[in-house]
Amino acid sequence: MLAAGGIVVLENLRFEKGEEKNDPVFAKRLAALGDYYVNDAFPVSHRANASVAAVTRFLPSHGGLSLKEELRNLSRVMRRPRRPLVMIFGGAKISDKLGIFIRFRRAADRFLVGGALANTLLALRGMDMRESLVEKKLPKKVRAILGYRNVLVPEDVVWHGRRAFDIGGRSIRLFSKEIAKARTIVWNGPMGVFENRSYAKGTKAVGAAIAKNRKAFSLAGGGETVTALKKFGFDKRLSFVSTGGGAMLEFLSGKKLPGIVALEKNRK
Repeated sequence: MLAAGGIVVLENLRFEKGEEKNDPVFAKRLAALGDYYVNDAFPVSHRANASVAAVTRFLPSHGGLSLKEELRNLSRVMRRPRRPLVMIFGGAKISDKLGIFIRFRRAADRFLVGGALANTLLALRGMDMRESLVEKKLPKKVRAILGYRNVLVPEDVVWHGRRAFDIGGRSIRLFSKEIAKARTIVWNGPMGVFENRSYAKGTKAVGAAIAKNRKAFSLAGGGETVTALKKFGFDKRLSFVSTGGGAMLEFLSGKKLPGIVALEKNRK
């Protein structure tokens, strides 16, 4: 028996076959360990796992304080954000963020694109990206982004041999100017290989521009983005830093998160 006030920490539940299958039998075994279920893990709420979704069938279930704060801040972007709305995307795959481009096609005043996402768009526009990281297998809808008038890609890049490793000086000035005008800012994904000081200038400049704009509601998320914010000392200077990466992107693209849907059903 667990003593009053005691805490039990379970092993990584993904080692259990039923976890990622959202198995109700496994979820019922988990539910037998307590009287209430609290989901305070927004970063995994986009996964239909037994400990996230199915467990809510067997216990009174609630969202934790952190999860509620995530939803409140992300909803500020979804529901009539203050304009101009500037969305900044970097990282590796543009296909991961396609849903947000589509969802905010008309709502966003500017999409600022850096990193390998920009490499892919520049390559589609006919620029020789040499040996840079470029996403090859693309959904057809990605090509439509080239026609969005509110999408800005780098005017110049910093090369490391035959690979683009950062956005260039002209691009930094262009992006910083757009960020300064914004009243709502969303950032996910670095502008380059920021782990190397020689190619960190773009990511650092974007973070600095966001931190400097005190008139805007600024939101950032994603593992690399949060790491960059902490590295350059900007993490405490934004309005909100999300703990979610994939969950944040899916929520902003308008998808229903299994963990949140499960809590809503439990309340009915």
